[in-house]
Amino acid sequence: MRFATLLSLLVLAACGGDPPAIDGGLDAAASCATDQDCDDGLFCNGAVSLCLGGRCAPAPLPCREGQTCVEEADRCLTTCAVDEDADGDGARAIECGGSDCDDADPDRFPGNAELCDASAHDEDCDDTTFGFRDADGDGSPDARCCNPDLAGGEDHCGLDCDDNAPGVHPSVPEVCNGIDDDCDALVDEELVRRYTIDGDGDGHGDASEDAPTMDACEQPIGWALLADDCDDANADRFVGNPEICDAAMVDEDCSGASNDVPGGCECTGAATEVCGTMGRCTGATRQCVDGTWGPCAVVPQTEVCIGDAVDEDCDGSIDEGLSVTCYRDNDGDGYAADSAAPTPTCRSTSTGRQGAPWNGCPTGFTGRAPGAGATDCCDSDDRAHPGAAAQSTARACGGFDFDCDGSSTPASTSLATCGSRTTSDACRQASADGAGNGWCSNVPSTCGAMGSWGNGCWWTGAACWSVTCSSQRLACR
Repeated sequence: MRFATLLSLLVLAACGGDPPAIDGGLDAAASCATDQDCDDGLFCNGAVSLCLGGRCAPAPLPCREGQTCVEEADRCLTTCAVDEDADGDGARAIECGGSDCDDADPDRFPGNAELCDASAHDEDCDDTTFGFRDADGDGSPDARCCNPDLAGGEDHCGLDCDDNAPGVHPSVPEVCNGIDDDCDALVDEELVRRYTIDGDGDGHGDASEDAPTMDACEQPIGWALLADDCDDANADRFVGNPEICDAAMVDEDCSGASNDVPGGCECTGAATEVCGTMGRCTGATRQCVDGTWGPCAVVPQTEVCIGDAVDEDCDGSIDEGLSVTCYRDNDGDGYAADSAAPTPTCRSTSTGRQGAPWNGCPTGFTGRAPGAGATDCCDSDDRAHPGAAAQSTARACGGFDFDCDGSSTPASTSLATCGSRTTSDACRQASADGAGNGWCSNVPSTCGAMGSWGNGCWWTGAACWSVTCSSQRLACR
């Protein structure tokens, strides 16, 4: 509805017609307790009124001389016959055939430098852009730098959830440290595991429903990942332990039955038979003693991954649950080159190698398979990988394509805009909003080239200048 109203009003303005005017005035009631009591929700009455001494002070009216306020469209419409550039920013109003999306705001016009400000002010009339602030220098813009989406979708914002921590941004792997390292609103995801009390130290946790548990990044002493021990006070009873024929009728394998060996326990004379059929147990035998089969000469042991391709637990599988598919990662950045082949590797027990992208792969490998958007374009430089930050010195393999997108993109081409502020207050606000953070003159022509970078604005009494223009190389990604 507002779009249709605005369109008709623009047509009227372009044809010289006068749109309906709405007079400004005090917001809400004259008496008040808070500033909110003075806000009647009307655009043309002024965006903000102050409650002073229990009375609403007049709000500054939104429109300038030569403009008419249009409540239905929440905007000021320039009367082109009076002045095609009411705010004097050098850009003609849209309704006058120009490109200024807000002719009541001199700090909003196409081509103006976008700032990172708490008010989400759209300086360049393009809601898809936002100011670039990177306080920690990791190449990822502050998540507080935003512009609202005009179509009503999600705001357009930076992605760095902690711009004071260079090790926190979306392209870093999550590590187990109680911090959301990769800015996905989750902490230590896929890294914390639940352990169960292991009272007898046999590597199997208590199977009781009320057994104590603990969440931790690495296995604590006296705790186990598996919770399948039917008798946590007896280290000779656990799932997977070989069952033997004994007079005490002990259920060694926690199957729920004692002496339930394959073929039964009864035998005659001094007979022998093969009792091992898989893995290291293959061909092992047992002997009949006093009418009962004795233990197998070779019994299953706990499976271990040591690179010897041995099936220690005699179940027909080698290193099951202990090996992972890995890819060579020469620079340790979590990304593999396109030529990296899948390699079965023993799972690392190091806490720091669990979770994405390592997935249990040891140092020198990654669990992330190379592919679209996940291939390392320079596997000899850990600064270069998909999503990487901009750098001011070339990669070890040459060039400045650090984020592996096929091109070298400058981190910032914005110029410091202190000089456009004509008052002391405007200069101070510009510094707070980051207007002084940019190149002081020309942007360096090539990645890595030296330029002059400004850091803030200051008021000299007559003009607004960049605080410090220091030598800095153009960083690219």
